[in-house]
Amino acid sequence: MSQTCNLPEEANLWNVHEAYTIVATQRGARRDFQKKLAMKGVEVVEFDMLNPRDVMSYCYDRGYLSVLWECGGTLSAAAISARVIHKVYAFCAPKIIGGVTAPTPVGDLGMNQMTQAIDLIDVSYEQIDRDMLMSGFIQPIPDLSPVIPSADEIPSDDPEVSPYETNIISFYKTWDTFGAFSNFSPHPIDIPDEKGDCLSWPTVEHYYQVSLS
Repeated sequence: MSQTCNLPEEANLWNVHEAYTIVATQRGARRDFQKKLAMKGVEVVEFDMLNPRDVMSYCYDRGYLSVLWECGGTLSAAAISARVIHKVYAFCAPKIIGGVTAPTPVGDLGMNQMTQAIDLIDVSYEQIDRDMLMSGFIQPIPDLSPVIPSADEIPSDDPEVSPYETNIISFYKTWDTFGAFSNFSPHPIDIPDEKGDCLSWPTVEHYYQVSLS
């Protein structure tokens, strides 16, 4: 993700034989360089206004279930402000870097007081060599709210009875735009069929969609 597409001519990222690469950039940025990337097999996607939320929406439309943001302070601040970051992995090294212009893992978030700091929940720690890895989920959860359908969206056996007056309570997922903390888990599952034979499904959603057909 680069607004100006100011990227090196040669990089391991451009070796699409190792892994497929997508570059998200501002529309019109370095068209000549974009052509060079395309010749190497790199996909370049232009955005009218490049920002983390639109990029994540694009990834969602492409079917990506998880995105790891590895970036500097400027982009990480923009991603957190856009509420597209749900979990943080932070390495703490036994080193001291001084100076007013010293690099920071997170840029300006517009906070003026310590009480405005973003808390992490379900925090865990792991020592890796001399460094310490701290991970945790961002609190509060971005845009987390249950989806409550209107009365028109729920069919009723008796048209004179409101769905909210029946004894049947429908279950609705608690989710946000990018699926954070929903009851969907992108992991394979094994479920026996009618004969008792165990079948493997890439995710529970795959099984659910097939069972509806």
